[in-house]
Amino acid sequence: NLDHALQCPDGLILITGPTGSGKTTTLYACLQALNSRERHIATVEDPIEHILAGVNQTAITPRIGLGFAEILRALLRHDPDVIMVGEIRDKATADMAVQAAETGHLVLSTLHTGSALESLTRLRHLGVPDYLVSSCLRLVLSQRLVRKRCGHCAPLSRFGCIECIDGYQGRLGLYEALALTPEIVNAWANGADQRELSALLIKQRWHSMREHAAECVSSGLTEVREIERVLGRELCTH
Repeated sequence: NLDHALQCPDGLILITGPTGSGKTTTLYACLQALNSRERHIATVEDPIEHILAGVNQTAITPRIGLGFAEILRALLRHDPDVIMVGEIRDKATADMAVQAAETGHLVLSTLHTGSALESLTRLRHLGVPDYLVSSCLRLVLSQRLVRKRCGHCAPLSRFGCIECIDGYQGRLGLYEALALTPEIVNAWANGADQRELSALLIKQRWHSMREHAAECVSSGLTEVREIERVLGRELCTH
């Protein structure tokens, strides 16, 4: 789904999750995949975490009135092909990001939300009209990071081994990707709330983060208690 969305010439792609879930890392990976001499890529960041060759990167400076929305407005005058906005935090930034996505630019950004569906509700609360969300949103990728079981001391030892110390080694991404199907677009444009959209996705056999987590546990990559630590017990058991 993400690879397909990145091939779109315009529209909005959102990476969502709490702080520390790897959103920025995913954004940079997307930019690396898109980066080429044929594409003009520009970013608005807070702060610039990695330097990307061939990419026009700008950091916000709020103390002199240069926030995400202000810099994004200026960048649009240079007509970039791809724009990365570090985070959509307010209505002004949301409006500018959607405007860019609606006028021939591929826009990548993040939202601080707990799930893919919550991102739609968040955009609605920020004042973005539902019809604009329906027309420009290409994909919402929600993610979390969990600790990965050590491959040297399985089954998991409480004390770990010399390789891992605590039974875990490295981290593993959990994901859910929401693409707006015609049914979802129609429901959203007609004012459906998060509960109604969730019921519709279940009927469409949508692959949720909870299901991805269950697959990772079944394959021995991580443990139920680690999933509960990151996603919460209620989400894991319902």
